[in-house]
Amino acid sequence: MKVAASVFEKTVQKQFDTFVKKVVNNVKKDHHRCIARHEKYEISFSDLLDFQLEKICKGKMDEYDLGQCSHFLVGIDLVKIDHEFLFVAMKGLTKDKRDIVTKL
Repeated sequence: MKVAASVFEKTVQKQFDTFVKKVVNNVKKDHHRCIARHEKYEISFSDLLDFQLEKICKGKMDEYDLGQCSHFLVGIDLVKIDHEFLFVAMKGLTKDKRDIVTKL
């Protein structure tokens, strides 16, 4: 009886092994078809040319606050300066020169 059980187990193992190989092969084929479909119909934003990107966005770009430092210069009518480098440069100007720059 042990011989018959052993033959039966090997047969089941071979059938299972064949089934798993078919499933893995079909999943691999499906994955390759999916990638090919994406490559055919989709393109990355980084691959677009500038004029194509502008056409898609129509000149409307989102602006997000990414942790910028906002400073207000004393003596100026609440001019918000978002860049630290610009703030330091403006702080170093005389009041007359600051007035000229902020009126622009």
